[in-house]
Amino acid sequence: MDFIQALYTPRVISRKMNQIKLTIYTAAQLLKSAMQNSGYLKAISSGYLLMGAATLVQVALVPFYLEAFGQYQFGVLMVLLSLVSFSAIGIGWLSGGSLRLLGEYAAFGDEVEFCRAFRLIKTIYLGYGLFLAVVIGIMALCFNEMLFSGGTDADVSAVRFALFLLGGHLVLYFSAGADRLALTARKCQGGANMAQVSGIVVSGVGTVFWLFNGGDMPGVIIFQILSPIVSIFLTRRLLKRQLISLGMYWPTRKDIDIFKRLGGRTGVGFFIHGVLVVALLSDTMLVSILGGAKAVTEFYLVCKIAEALVLLIWRIPESLTPYLVQMDARGEQKALARVTRFGYFAIGIVSLTVGATYALIGPHLVGFWVGESHAPTDPLSYALAGGVIFWLGLSRLPIVLASARVTLRQLNLAAGIELSGKLFVTILLFPRLGYMSVLVAINLVHCLGVSFLYFRLLRLDHKRLNTIGQVR
Repeated sequence: MDFIQALYTPRVISRKMNQIKLTIYTAAQLLKSAMQNSGYLKAISSGYLLMGAATLVQVALVPFYLEAFGQYQFGVLMVLLSLVSFSAIGIGWLSGGSLRLLGEYAAFGDEVEFCRAFRLIKTIYLGYGLFLAVVIGIMALCFNEMLFSGGTDADVSAVRFALFLLGGHLVLYFSAGADRLALTARKCQGGANMAQVSGIVVSGVGTVFWLFNGGDMPGVIIFQILSPIVSIFLTRRLLKRQLISLGMYWPTRKDIDIFKRLGGRTGVGFFIHGVLVVALLSDTMLVSILGGAKAVTEFYLVCKIAEALVLLIWRIPESLTPYLVQMDARGEQKALARVTRFGYFAIGIVSLTVGATYALIGPHLVGFWVGESHAPTDPLSYALAGGVIFWLGLSRLPIVLASARVTLRQLNLAAGIELSGKLFVTILLFPRLGYMSVLVAINLVHCLGVSFLYFRLLRLDHKRLNTIGQVR
């Protein structure tokens, strides 16, 4: 009883009130700094504009594709365009380590090493694009029956030419990606995003005019090529203002140290993380395997808007990446802790608000989107999707921080447990709950500890060395 009374003595209450006031003051200062940081605001706003432009162009062009090409060429075109995104898996392991390495050099103002690393990274990206172009060319020449079955001679001719052009598109696509990576490492995400938006707009407008004038599929791929060309032109202008040298060169023995830092355990760790991310985001494929087309349709309708909302939330912490990298590289652990704790709390509030809102009005949103007659009506599915929005939004900042600091062992452990738990619960419950078992699984595994594992990634080790080559 005396102990309980001691908790409420004026001195203890005063101390607790002072701690609360300090916390509120710190949060207010961090929020003020974020609002005054034009670079961060430009990164977020341009990031949302990029997402909107890409989505709008993809959706708006579908009716034109169908009208111009018919089902066969339309289906092939969708496969070709999806190959561009899928091809990034082979080089994804390099992007995380490259961003960390370039961010370190930018943090300390080491322009000579930054240029050396960037030139080498760009050479690797370009080499990967050239390798894919050669592979696609061989496929187009040697696997005609396998790739082009089901179409007329005109269809086959158009698809083969489009496939060759796609190889050239990939070369430029990865070259542009390396430039954007360098700008991001230098906290110039806004410029990188706007360069990409410009390329998308030029490509989209050109494609519409081409289709209106009876254009064919190879012409569509040519206008796709225009997108990275425009992006490269703009990003190179931005980089030339900041860097002393942008030329590429053949790697030498002097670059072994950079290879070691980008590869080795770091490269393997990022590769494993990329595989886990792809698996965790393959819910539609999982539902298709377990339940067939009808289950996929219901799952897609319930979760598509929720997925878009999650991506919007993720843009907030992802825009912090270069800032987190540079603070960690300079050893600013206290500032890093303040930013991540406040960010975790703020993103948690945003995720909770968005998730609860979708749980309540999700049926009306989906009904407005596809029509009341097509929208799933079970309120439980929307409530579960709202929970998924909360958990996935909440976990994103710890994931971004772990990637920026290259603490990949803990990150991959958490992601691996999440994937294993989700698969187990989904397969166990699917016979009873159908597609909703995926939503139940995500909510359940996060409630039972995965969310805590991600939260632990916010803990900072003040004694560790701040280099990506350090074994963790």
